Amino acid sequence: MPTKVSGQFRILDAQFIFQEHELSPPLVIGKGIISTITEAMCRVTITDGTKTAHGFGTVLLSHVWCGPETEDVDKDATLRAASLTIADAIATGQTEDSLLGHGFRLLSLSDQLLGHIPPLARRVCSAPLDNAIHDAAGCLYNCSSFELFAEHGSSPFDKAFPGFGAATAIESMLRRPVATIDAQMVVGITTQPEAILTYCSKYNIRRLKVKIGSGDVQTDVDHVIAVSKAVPISGDALDITVDANGCYVSPESLSMFLSMIREAAPEVAVCISAVEQPAMSPQTEDRLRWLDIAEDTPILVDEAFTEMDDLKHANACGWNGLAVKSCRGQTLALLGAAWGHARGWRNKVMDLTSPNIAALHTVLLAAHITGVSTAEVNAAQFLRSGYEALPEELVMSIVPTNGRLTVPNVTEGLVPHEYRQVLIKRFEELDV
Repeated sequence: MPTKVSGQFRILDAQFIFQEHELSPPLVIGKGIISTITEAMCRVTITDGTKTAHGFGTVLLSHVWCGPETEDVDKDATLRAASLTIADAIATGQTEDSLLGHGFRLLSLSDQLLGHIPPLARRVCSAPLDNAIHDAAGCLYNCSSFELFAEHGSSPFDKAFPGFGAATAIESMLRRPVATIDAQMVVGITTQPEAILTYCSKYNIRRLKVKIGSGDVQTDVDHVIAVSKAVPISGDALDITVDANGCYVSPESLSMFLSMIREAAPEVAVCISAVEQPAMSPQTEDRLRWLDIAEDTPILVDEAFTEMDDLKHANACGWNGLAVKSCRGQTLALLGAAWGHARGWRNKVMDLTSPNIAALHTVLLAAHITGVSTAEVNAAQFLRSGYEALPEELVMSIVPTNGRLTVPNVTEGLVPHEYRQVLIKRFEELDV
């Protein structure tokens, strides 16, 4: 990558607008059913003292997945309010800092101001703003935002990367973007085999993420086997990531699940390339038992990653992979991927129903992260309103063509020029 210098800049303004979408069909996960969802869109303005740049970011406020745990609150309204709170705070004080410095300040502010919601919800509410800051910084320095780390200075995140620092770790993890990425289908707990056959046949899909966590191990085993048989391919061409969403709290239960699949359908078991977030709070005393599983089937951290210490804890527990997600924000996504890459972890790139710019962020993350070949971008399954009005060249980055997603060309920021125009128009139409 060409050398770029990321200097100091100030955040002048941050604004959010919101738009509600309906998922069709609804997405069934371990924590419930997501039928409607809010897209949070953010626009920031930054300056280095001589020129000004704008940046955009959007993320879905997936309240069922990450929202407040109490049932007596309007979770969606709470997350919208939290997004507005952090936007008001980040532009206060006119602080001049580097890109990673602003990322650190954003994470710190969200923890200070949003303590009434869970840590994951804080990251999701801050993510559109964080993505927009990266987008604006790339525009300010006339380059892709992924090129901003070669000459980046020190940052508060350096303590997680002793000896070489965070920016160097990120730069070492990144690669020149590939042209295409394998697409993946998300299979819910209640997804029917005919729906799998239809979707995989239409788009030539051979990568799956299969949700488990029904409450019964045998039911989950039967579900994964039925899903694999519904895919119109055979043999080792199929790749399955199993997503437990914290429903397999002990290594014994996960080991039982995997053993039962190996016994019932060994041809399916060999296709399982990773297990995502089996437990929400793994214990270090279970390290040897988790390690025994992870040596054969990588165990990925997902919801539990909200700060760098979470990765250290997962590593101490014997886990060895990360679900890299733009809905945590570009800063944490890159830091997490770099930390795992330095330790030989399995990085996989995925997101929860990524629409619009968030889908493009996901594809671009997958294209730039060394070792990644697949991206979970499931708007084509659940959220047609997220892409149907986009220019045709961008739709190819969201809707698979022969099993692949086309990586968009980006010369400035995090988004291609065509989509920047879409977001500019969206703010003009929805801004108050």
